Amino acid sequence: MRRLQTLSEVSASFESTEKHMDAMEEPSDDGATSSSSNVDEENRKKMLRERNRVHARLSRQRKRQRLEALQEENDALTRECKMARDEISRLRGLLEECDYENARLRAWVDGVMQAQRLPQTPPAAAAVTAG
Repeated sequence: MRRLQTLSEVSASFESTEKHMDAMEEPSDDGATSSSSNVDEENRKKMLRERNRVHARLSRQRKRQRLEALQEENDALTRECKMARDEISRLRGLLEECDYENARLRAWVDGVMQAQRLPQTPPAAAAVTAG
């Protein structure tokens, strides 16, 4: 199985190949360049393609990692939202209970207040007024 190179390995290899190619293309004593320039150009293109493959692989890897992080964040926010909705529901139930209890107590207080406002005539006074 072919070993995938890291970006730094490809870059280092590419740079050494470029230096080697530059040295090969220097004119010789008779003014001609090396006959291996076509081979060097092919090697250069091969290195560029390999470097591009590595860049593309790393880019896809970063994209996958970003997607996974966003999915995890989405899951956490979804859980948090559900907990908040559950808490809202619980608090609404408590509010309804408090409203019911408040209405019951107000009715009781109104009844007590009404009873205190009625004039109470003692039974003896009622007999005197009747006679």
